[in-house]
Amino acid sequence: LSLMLADKVGADGKVFAVDVQQEMLDIISVKLRQRNIKNVELVRGTDKSPKLKKNSIDLALFVDVYHEFAFPYEMMREISQAMKVGGRVVLVEFRMEDETVPIKLVHKMTEAQAKKELSVPELRLKWTKTIGTLPWQHVLVFERLPDAGEEAEPAAEGTGTPAAAAFPETPNTQDPKDILSTPAEALAKITLPPGFQATLF
Repeated sequence: LSLMLADKVGADGKVFAVDVQQEMLDIISVKLRQRNIKNVELVRGTDKSPKLKKNSIDLALFVDVYHEFAFPYEMMREISQAMKVGGRVVLVEFRMEDETVPIKLVHKMTEAQAKKELSVPELRLKWTKTIGTLPWQHVLVFERLPDAGEEAEPAAEGTGTPAAAAFPETPNTQDPKDILSTPAEALAKITLPPGFQATLF
């Protein structure tokens, strides 16, 4: 997915590929060199922090990852600090509500559980929507709110709209009748705004 996102964000964008295992980063590094991809930065995180700079990313994408965190609260607190106001945190998790999904319960999450854990006030994350187009997984989207007491950014010139609210919406380019089997296939159909910065976990 890191390689796919690199193509989506374009030359002016940047992808931070974060993992706690150096072995996984080494595998991605080889693929980046083979394909001469220059807009992906590899980051060795810890079980409590992605090691990203504050206010540095627009999108944090977790595909079947969040439920594996040993310290989810600590990790999401760090993620929240790395997010720009108006940026999005996206969780892709197997639906625990659906007994027909052939995945062990330990690797599933309910929508309600994800909302509860990420909506604690100090994380400054607000659930905005759940996308249900994948056959086995739900895609939960959260928006980074301003910190308590923080003023909204000045309106963009000529728009009257606060800069944070002007965060570009990713267009829905998927045909509703198109059944997808994996998150990678879904991502391949998305067109991201030019210069968009994304992070894959």
